[in-house]
Amino acid sequence: MKIKGRVHGPVSLDGIQRLVKRGVVTPTTELSLDGRHWQRAGEREEVFPAVEAEGAHVPHGDERSEEGWYYADSTGQVVGPVSVA
Repeated sequence: MKIKGRVHGPVSLDGIQRLVKRGVVTPTTELSLDGRHWQRAGEREEVFPAVEAEGAHVPHGDERSEEGWYYADSTGQVVGPVSVA
């Protein structure tokens, strides 16, 4: 994984999930299985599962803004919209 431009690891999925809970890994943290192809942690369902908090409306499909994304933090609180730029 890359944090602030520095490569760390290898780190297990359990380790990454612990770092998410501590706030070290965020949806924009880059992850790689091979060190060459990188993907944002927020794009990995096993790292940031799509969770709809009770009573919260999370836009779906055509309702989503082109200007931001929504995600659930480690407590299940829906955050967004956030910019991916």
